[in-house]
Formats: sequence, C-alpha cells, structure tokens
Amino acid sequence: MPIHIPAEATCDHCGKVAPCKVKCLFDGSITLDDRRYERPGLAIRGLPAWFWKRDGMACSESCKEVLARDPRYDFSGPWMPCGE
Repeated sequence: MPIHIPAEATCDHCGKVAPCKVKCLFDGSITLDDRRYERPGLAIRGLPAWFWKRDGMACSESCKEVLARDPRYDFSGPWMPCGE
C-alpha cells in the first residue's frame, strides 16, 4: 500500500515552487549487519514537466539546460523526468 506525503518542489535555477506528493512504497528489504530493513521506493507525483537528479530539481527544459552546464550538478547522473 503506497503512502503519499504532501511536499513542495523548488527549482534550483529559477526558484519556482510547486506543490507535489512523494509516493513511498516499500518494495522489498535489504540486510545490513544481520538486520533486515524495508527498502522504500520513491516517486514524485504532480510535477509533469519537471526534472530531477539526486541533488537537484528543474522546473522546465530551459532550467534543466542551464543547470546541466553548472559544475555543481555534474556528478549525480542524468536528469530524469518527474513523470505524472
């Protein structure tokens, strides 16, 4: 059963703010030091035109392109669409 948590996204380039929901679904478990922990799977809902990285958010293609040239965002993988 998923859990929807109300949240707020902020664009790291222009500062635009938009309400969204973080969907948390426990999708398995991991074992560390002989202990078992539930592993959450996360998804962001309500931001259809936004993009994210591990360390950033962009509200549009143009903001994403500006942030892609910023050296602070070079090391955390590709920009992914937020989806729904």
